[in-house]
Amino acid sequence: MHANQGGCEEDMLKVRILVLLGLCLLASHLCFAADQKWKAGVGKISITPRQSLWLAGYAARTKPS
Repeated sequence: MHANQGGCEEDMLKVRILVLLGLCLLASHLCFAADQKWKAGVGKISITPRQSLWLAGYAARTKPS
């Protein structure tokens, strides 16, 4: 391997990262400029179970929650 070959690889990586960032910025701009009709909302609901139940994925448990 040549002494300057590592520098060339680092430069190519920097160029690839900059191109990727540029494409991401362009895509995000196009997405937000294309549709301004999006709306957002919030809500509140209780998801706590009324009864004890077994929780999947908690193998160490020996009884319901």
